[in-house]
Amino acid sequence: MKITTLFACFILTIGLVFIPVPVSSESNTGPVKVKVTPVTLATFQPNRVKFGKLLWKGGIKLSSTDPRFGGFSGLALSRDGKRFVAVSDRAWWLSGRFVSDKGILTNTQNTRMAPLRLDTKRKSSHWRDSESIAPWSAKGIDGSLFVGFERRERILSYRFGRNGMTAKPVRVKHPKAISSGPFNKELEAIGRFYSGPKKKWLIAVSEQNLDQNGNIRGWLWRGRRTVPWSLERFEDYEITDLAVLPDGKSFLTLERSFNLPNLPGFAIRQFKLGDLKHGATAKGKLLFAGRQPFFAIDNMEGLAVHKAANGKLQLTVISDDNYRRSLQSTLIFRFELQQ
Repeated sequence: MKITTLFACFILTIGLVFIPVPVSSESNTGPVKVKVTPVTLATFQPNRVKFGKLLWKGGIKLSSTDPRFGGFSGLALSRDGKRFVAVSDRAWWLSGRFVSDKGILTNTQNTRMAPLRLDTKRKSSHWRDSESIAPWSAKGIDGSLFVGFERRERILSYRFGRNGMTAKPVRVKHPKAISSGPFNKELEAIGRFYSGPKKKWLIAVSEQNLDQNGNIRGWLWRGRRTVPWSLERFEDYEITDLAVLPDGKSFLTLERSFNLPNLPGFAIRQFKLGDLKHGATAKGKLLFAGRQPFFAIDNMEGLAVHKAANGKLQLTVISDDNYRRSLQSTLIFRFELQQ
C-alpha cells in the first residue's frame, strides 16, 4: 500500500479520522461504480505465488467515489466461488461477480449495494455494526445468510437466496457469554457446520473476549446446548473472521495485527473441530503469516471458502478500509489451500 505504515496504524488504533457515511435507506439501493486494479501480495517479489500453505490465485483493489462504498468486514460466496456478497460495518450489502483469467482473479462485474434490513428502527451506528456474514447451508449465497453484529451483539438470518438484498431479518439465538467481553470487541466471527460431526451447530469467536490465560474465547451451540472453549492467541493477532470447511471437520481463522509498535499483519490458521472441547484451548496450525512492508496488506477482516472446479479448496479474503480511503484500501485476495 502507498501509505505511511506507522501513521496509518496509529490512525486505525486511536480512530482520529471520521468520514460521514450515509444512513441506510431503500432509496440507496442500486448499482455502484467500482474501479478495479490488480495487485500483488509480496511487495518486493511481485511474481511470488507460494505463501506458506497458500498458493496465490490473484488479487484486486476495489475503489469507488460512492459514499456507501467501504468498510467491508464479512464475505460470503456462491458454491462455485464466482459470485460474492459482502457486508460493511455500516449495514450495507455489496454483491457482484468475480472475473477470472486462467484461474486468476482479475476483476468484478455487476456490483450493487443496498442497506441491510434490520430488526430495529434505531439510527445509531451501534445497531448497524455488521461485522461478519456466513452461509447457513452448502448453498452458499443461494441459500440463507446470517450476519453478526458487534456493538449491539446479535445475529440475524436473511433468506438471501430467495429475496436477495430485500430479505427481512430473523433473530438467531446465541449464548449469553458472547456478550460478556469488552464493548465493541465481542462478536467478531460466525459460521455454521452443514456437514460433519457437528452438523447444524453454530460457531462464534470473539475479538478480545479473552479467558484468564489471554486466549480467545469461542463457542459452539445448537439450541440450548453450548460448548465454550478457547483458541490459543497467535502473537498479538486478533481473529476477524472464520470459515467452516465443506467437510465440517475443521475451520479457518482470518487474523490481523494492527497494534503499535508492530507493523500491520495478517495470518490464517486452521483448527480441527475435534479440538473444541468444553473448557479446552485449541492451538491450531499456522498456514500463513506476514506483515508490511514485505506484504501489501491492509485491515484484513472477511474470509470465505469454496471448492474450485479442480476440487481444491480456495480462500477469498477482503479488507475493511474503515471508510478511510486516503489511508486504506479495499483489497480482495484469493488463494488455493495446499494440504
